[in-house]
Amino acid sequence: MRRVSHRTAERIDMARLSELLNRKLVERQARQTGLCPVREELFQECFDELIRQVTLNEPEQGLLLLRVRDYKRRLSHSLSELCLVSDEEAAAG
Repeated sequence: MRRVSHRTAERIDMARLSELLNRKLVERQARQTGLCPVREELFQECFDELIRQVTLNEPEQGLLLLRVRDYKRRLSHSLSELCLVSDEEAAAG
C-alpha cells in the first residue's frame, strides 16, 4: 500500500514527474496517436498526482480538479460504450 505524502511539491518535483511519465510511456510502448489504454492509464496517474499536489496547497482548486477528472472519466466511459455499440451494429449489419 502506498502512503500519501503531505509535502508540497516543488519545481524539481514537477520535472521529475514529467521525466517519469516520459520514461514510462516509452517503457510501456504507449502509442503516440489514436486511443491507447497504456497512455490513458499513465496520464491518469500523472493527473492524480498533480491533483494531490494542488490540493495540499489549495484545497478548493483540488476539489475542482477532482470534479474535472471525474467528469472526464465518465465522458470517456460513455464514449467507449458508444464505440462498442457502434462496432456491434456494424458487425451485425
